Amino acid sequence: MSPFFFAMLSVKQNLGKRERIKSKIEVDLLFREGQSFFCFPFKLVYLLKDIGSEQSRTKLLVSIPKRKFKKAVDRNLIRRRIKEAYRQSKNELELPDKGKELLLSFIYAHDEIRDFNELQKRLALSLHKLNVHLESHK
Repeated sequence: MSPFFFAMLSVKQNLGKRERIKSKIEVDLLFREGQSFFCFPFKLVYLLKDIGSEQSRTKLLVSIPKRKFKKAVDRNLIRRRIKEAYRQSKNELELPDKGKELLLSFIYAHDEIRDFNELQKRLALSLHKLNVHLESHK
């Protein structure tokens, strides 16, 4: 096998369980104390909190409103597209300082299903805007 193949294996671009917000406590904290901004078609809510360890991490939550998309199939399709776009673009997000955790929520705020390429471009733009917001808080 070529060295290029092994180099590709060493770069982790997955979206594992540790990178998802699953706790109701964390969700409540994010929406109660977090800050938000709108970047079409997403509303981003984020919170930077101390975790007291040497590492930094980012956790993600994707929400699709049932009011706008009645069918679970449609909500799941959009959720999968957003998660995949985030997985491919998450390297553009500047990680928080050591000992910090970034809780991040993408709320889909449009009433039509967008194709993957457009969502990916918009999500990259949203992450860039998030980097600007995080820089202003330092």
